[in-house]
Amino acid sequence: MKIRYLLFLLLSCFTAASVSSLFLWHEQLFPSPIYCVGEANWNIGNKKFIGTVSWRMYENEGLVTLTGNLLEKHEANVSRNVYFIYTQKYKSRIFRSTRVIKTFTDSAATEDFNKVLPDFFNMPGKELSLSFYEYRGAYLFANTNVPMFYCRKYSPYM
Repeated sequence: MKIRYLLFLLLSCFTAASVSSLFLWHEQLFPSPIYCVGEANWNIGNKKFIGTVSWRMYENEGLVTLTGNLLEKHEANVSRNVYFIYTQKYKSRIFRSTRVIKTFTDSAATEDFNKVLPDFFNMPGKELSLSFYEYRGAYLFANTNVPMFYCRKYSPYM
């Protein structure tokens, strides 16, 4: 009876270790898509962008959506989608915009926009390098170790 119990215990431990190993292996080889959204309040001098930013990334390409208000000389609406590709090295990602699509409600002038936000959000072919950390159900984007954006995870299937 003791041998059966011991064999059952060993088999159970082996099975649990195998399932855990397979799960970790799958997570490393097949990363899940990243979907997140957050509120932004970026200030540069007396210029500001206040709005919502959402990121979607999977398999080295993605989309970032900006909606909000640009407060420079006068208030302007921002509503655009930026398609991009990216490369990843450790915790850093280098994003390269491939397409910028402004909606009909986007009234931000290019020169005003470039004073507040990086060129990446305004022109195709521009790069943005950010460090990327996962923290308590959200993602933290940082530029040279200075936090730039806190992005809450969400599921597009909800």
